[in-house]
Amino acid sequence: MRTSALFFDREEGGRSLASRVRALPLHLPIVLGIPRGGVATAAALAREIQADLDVVIARKIPAPGQPELALGALAEGGYFHIDPVVGALVKIPPGYLEVQKRKQAEEIANSQHKFRGMGEMPDVKGRSVIVVDDGAASGSTLVVALAAVRARGPRDLYAAVPVVAADSINRIRESCDRLIFDSAPADFHAVGQYYTTFRQLDNDDVANILQTWVAEHHPAMP
Repeated sequence: MRTSALFFDREEGGRSLASRVRALPLHLPIVLGIPRGGVATAAALAREIQADLDVVIARKIPAPGQPELALGALAEGGYFHIDPVVGALVKIPPGYLEVQKRKQAEEIANSQHKFRGMGEMPDVKGRSVIVVDDGAASGSTLVVALAAVRARGPRDLYAAVPVVAADSINRIRESCDRLIFDSAPADFHAVGQYYTTFRQLDNDDVANILQTWVAEHHPAMP
């Protein structure tokens, strides 16, 4: 399996998923991107399959002293997940998780205000939902995002990522009806290595993507 870039950017990654997602038995589909990078991927996919677009907000909880390593994740609605493999390998100081949960909950609240004006997650009851990220390493963020969406009663719940670590596939599949991906390299190190362009996005970037989507699909009346 090659380890060089598979996609030019997140948008190409989203388009690469379209044919597989389009083949699913979709009903009133809505694509929910995980901020930040996953929203760019989600928007590209939603355009290709002509679905609605929104977000499901989840935040990584870093391992102590290793900010790039995901110990777990927290999603809106209070859904929380610890990676069992990472959790068994790192020493977690007393009180660390409580502090991190409060910190990430504040970030989630800020993002809710930025993206929805403190509005609730979209009503997905009875709909086909595709939760999208730009890639999945440990899968923790995707797992909690899927739990948050599952609680809202979708008809079908799918996860879609352009690239996923092979040893995370089963963990993610347990949280959804089907996982769709383009590539699962055995020697996965980081999501960014599979993109030629992988600029870090901020909340303003995500807000702009969502505002552009609204302007394209729900233009203001003259």
